[in-house]
Amino acid sequence: MKTNRGEIKQQKPSISQDFKHLEEIITQLSGEQEDLENSISLFKEGVAIVKRLKEQLKKVKLEIEEISEELELESSEKI
Repeated sequence: MKTNRGEIKQQKPSISQDFKHLEEIITQLSGEQEDLENSISLFKEGVAIVKRLKEQLKKVKLEIEEISEELELESSEKI
């Protein structure tokens, strides 16, 4: 995606993309092929993904709660 200045703006990965990438990292770390430096790098990347997922899921939870509250208000107004 390009901004007004012609700079390329990276999109955040979707929740499902992050979960898939995290699963791939876990698979790699579970193998015996990785050296220590690469394992540490993969671990750091996994931690960053977990933090991002935690924030994304928190936002989704709040959105669902807001929608649920709106539905409850609509239902109570009809009575």
